Amino acid sequence: MAAPIKFGVGQSVRRKEDDALIRGRGRYTDDHAPQPALQALVLRSPHAHAKFTINVAKARSLPGVAAILTADDVRDLGDLPCLFNLEVDPFTGPPYPILPRDEVRHVGDAIAFVVADSIDTARDAIEAIDVKWMPLPAVAGVLNAVKPGAPQVWPNHAGNVLFTFRSATSRRRMRRLRKRTRSPRSTSSIRASSPTSWRPARRSPNTTPSAIISR
Repeated sequence: MAAPIKFGVGQSVRRKEDDALIRGRGRYTDDHAPQPALQALVLRSPHAHAKFTINVAKARSLPGVAAILTADDVRDLGDLPCLFNLEVDPFTGPPYPILPRDEVRHVGDAIAFVVADSIDTARDAIEAIDVKWMPLPAVAGVLNAVKPGAPQVWPNHAGNVLFTFRSATSRRRMRRLRKRTRSPRSTSSIRASSPTSWRPARRSPNTTPSAIISR
């Protein structure tokens, strides 16, 4: 059975929080500091893709440090769930660990969770954690990621593609474009590009540059 789609592709999502925020009535967890309270910081990867080893022994011994969690400490919690899927032909996403064990796959990937009696102590502990990084090839941008020979994010997802999706509207537009196209050369270029063609919109004194779909 397919997983439900909470926020579907192209689905409009109603925002309910904006009214309070723009009136200055927003409520934030950081505004509440019950005492005694511990503070936490996360150690994150500066690399887009890298192998690593981590040693937290020195950091754990610092005064005021309550806990330092790494992948071994949260192994029993399992992976983070994927909240999106397709109703037709659902996919199986790659594992998304809470804290990776030995390889990070994006800048900011969390590798350690530090809890201490103050933010300053937590920062000292973060700096005391010994991490040895071994950077791996990486690529930025979806278009570059699906090019032949691009570095692989997950070894079991060839070409860095998890699933392909084309809506019924896109298929109808593609059929209309193919019917209108007479030149084989033009047909080839359309198939290799977006199912709609674009041209820059004419500027208006009250609008910013944009694009419109040619029908």
